[in-house]
Amino acid sequence: MMRLRDILKDKDSTLYAIDGDADIKTAARKLTDHRIGAMVILDKDDHLQGILSERDISKAVGSDDSAATAGPVSSIMTRDVITCHPDYEISELFQIMVDNNIRHLPVLENDRVVGMLSIRDISRALVQRYESENLDMKNLIVALNVNAA
Repeated sequence: MMRLRDILKDKDSTLYAIDGDADIKTAARKLTDHRIGAMVILDKDDHLQGILSERDISKAVGSDDSAATAGPVSSIMTRDVITCHPDYEISELFQIMVDNNIRHLPVLENDRVVGMLSIRDISRALVQRYESENLDMKNLIVALNVNAA
């Protein structure tokens, strides 16, 4: 059983965050510059306040409210954030993302954000697991054929 903790130990630990008072253009530039799809909004004590994703920015830009992108990040961020813990199992996290139509999950441990999980991270982990299982099966077949001879 693969747990999120296993992914986090091999993943870049950089956590991208932005202040809720930052303007939306700055946030969009930060997402673009770092080639990421989401970042967390933390308060002065580093507690999670929200998450800002490309989708949040797209909704603001595409809205009928021409002032939607003139406000701060906090005006368009997602406040009801679905989070996870390093001990969650990977298939459980995948299901959470699929069920909630999201691509990023902040990882919390002891009420602190310790990372960000993306659907890409899960995809990579699952591919590695399946490749390893496939190799194990091939080796078993070879061993069985050798013993049968």
